[in-house]
Amino acid sequence: MMEEQLKDLNKTLNKMLSTEDRFTEKQRQHIRDKIAKKRSGKFSTLFSNWKPIVSTAVTLVLLFAVAQMLFDNISLNGVNHTSESADSAKESTESNYAMKDEAHSGMATGEGSDVAEGQLDKAAEENASPPLDPEPDAVVQEPVLPLDEKLIEVYEQLKASQNQKALEGLGVFEVMQIYFHTSEMEDYETQYMLLYQDPAGVMVSKKLYADERNKGPAVSRKNSKLFIEELKQVDRFEIIYLKHDTGNPRARVAWGPQGENRKSFQLIRDQQKDIWTVMMAPMQ
Repeated sequence: MMEEQLKDLNKTLNKMLSTEDRFTEKQRQHIRDKIAKKRSGKFSTLFSNWKPIVSTAVTLVLLFAVAQMLFDNISLNGVNHTSESADSAKESTESNYAMKDEAHSGMATGEGSDVAEGQLDKAAEENASPPLDPEPDAVVQEPVLPLDEKLIEVYEQLKASQNQKALEGLGVFEVMQIYFHTSEMEDYETQYMLLYQDPAGVMVSKKLYADERNKGPAVSRKNSKLFIEELKQVDRFEIIYLKHDTGNPRARVAWGPQGENRKSFQLIRDQQKDIWTVMMAPMQ
């Protein structure tokens, strides 16, 4: 029974499997052509793209080579510059040593002593203190202010007349006293009459002189008052008459210790009027 069933199944399968060819020769050739075409297409694509790939590679190689050359050049220049700087420093050091040797040898042999002395003198001048005043010609041991009755009368006469004739017979210290009195009173028109009236006319007008001081900054006016108060505490003044060959005689009234803090007041004698007057910028 089983054997018969197997035989029937075998017959059925043989009928289903055709012995005829599934593809004709023409179809087979067509299939072969397609496969060959696809293979040749891959090679063609690869062949068409090799030029840009090679060009890019060559460009990268060239750029790398140029960068390497630039780096080598910079490094070489840096080494050369360092070497030149070292040589220059060495030459400068050697030159300094040579100059020192020459100076020492010159001092030892007496040569170049003038140069060395000149340099020492210059250094001494730069470090020197301000020159000391000479011995005074006169010393006044009394305060500048307040004015006594005699000078108050002279001040009132000068203020009323606005004429320097009122200053006849006064000494340098008395003229200075009246000057600081006018500063304390802020009477700059009268103070103007104490100034040396330059015959050449090189000075400001009385109105401009007074206006500049009356309208000056409040700080300046305050400082001026403080200065006057400090000046009232001084009770020793030295009068020095300055030597002169030509022109009007001059004098200086100085006070304070010798040195930078020493103050002085400058006066000039008007020989035509035979009076002592105050210089335009009297304080030093």
